[in-house]
Amino acid sequence: YNLRASAQNDDRNLDIGEKSTIIYKVGARYKQYCSNVGRTMFIDPTPQMEKDYRILINIYLACNKILKPRTKICDVYKTAIGVIKRSNKKLVDKFVGCGFGMGLEYRESNLVLGEKNAQLLKTGMVLNFSIGFENLEDKGKKYAMQIADTILITTDGARLLTPVKRAWKEVAAFTGDDDDDDEE
Repeated sequence: YNLRASAQNDDRNLDIGEKSTIIYKVGARYKQYCSNVGRTMFIDPTPQMEKDYRILINIYLACNKILKPRTKICDVYKTAIGVIKRSNKKLVDKFVGCGFGMGLEYRESNLVLGEKNAQLLKTGMVLNFSIGFENLEDKGKKYAMQIADTILITTDGARLLTPVKRAWKEVAAFTGDDDDDDEE
């Protein structure tokens, strides 16, 4: 899995068997401005997949609280890493950034939400807040997960511009054995 914004599709078939994840992203332009939303769909997930996703949700919530004017961009990244270290230190090396600023350009390279960017968030900035884990493995199955949203920085904090559900019950699908064999 490659969760980078610059990742390209390839010719491999999509694996939608048990213990699979499907990451889908949609980008669009409105009046020349860019937006992006991404979610992960889990097919018959393992308990470890759910645990890792809940950590991702906790990162999302913790970072969302500080996405406001005058927050240092590097503090967003540090908040994410702090959540991971408190939850499962093994995931630090699997973490794929926090995203970047967006506008007329899809990716504003000077506004990468990384550990070294000391710029301050300002009212009116638009971010592609994108967090994820890649190269995960459970019971011999490799997988990745990601959440991405377009967020506007307002005087009151973060305003979600892509309100797509991300709760576990909305992104996990269980195929199970639904056969009702009453013919005994």
